[in-house]
Amino acid sequence: ISNLAASTTPPILRGSAATLGGTSSIAVVGIIAYVTSHTGDAVQIFDLSTSSPAHIGTFSTGACSDPNQIVVAGRFAYVVNYAGDTFEVYDVSNSASSTRLSSTSTGAGTNPISLAVSGRYVYVINYSNDTLHIYDVADPSVPVRVSSITLTGTTPRPTGIYIQGRYAYITIEGDNTLKIIEGVNVFSFQNWQFLYLTLHLKF
Repeated sequence: ISNLAASTTPPILRGSAATLGGTSSIAVVGIIAYVTSHTGDAVQIFDLSTSSPAHIGTFSTGACSDPNQIVVAGRFAYVVNYAGDTFEVYDVSNSASSTRLSSTSTGAGTNPISLAVSGRYVYVINYSNDTLHIYDVADPSVPVRVSSITLTGTTPRPTGIYIQGRYAYITIEGDNTLKIIEGVNVFSFQNWQFLYLTLHLKF
């Protein structure tokens, strides 16, 4: 934990906590942090109210699932499992005893790598088959896939997604691009417009 408030002094480390290892993502809501663990196939929950974060809960995402990212919205946590080829929804209203509400297959070998949540919809990026899936989670126990799109390119390999308004911003590892998709709040992909911005990566 670091204090990043405006200051003339460098950020100061305020605390730390041990994790299961292979940590891949974090979501923070209020004083609660949710941390995914590749090697532990689990999500750990920490209370951040003090400088020594207290471990208050853990829930398994399944053997060899390889959870890659978590997003928490309200009482629900949304997780994509890279090796498990699944998108899962958990009720985390009780941090000490989280409950899996659903586990939805994204397809064999798809390797879901990231996700974003906007309202009642969850957007899942699948790394190995270069697709974006959109799910309606109005009933979190029965997510419904309402649309899917294949991301074009030489070897796309999408890695991340951010939703803002009617636009989806997707980072592409394979051909070093950022794809901007218009119309993500209108679930008909036939008229989607693609804008390709090539990112010249300098090291």
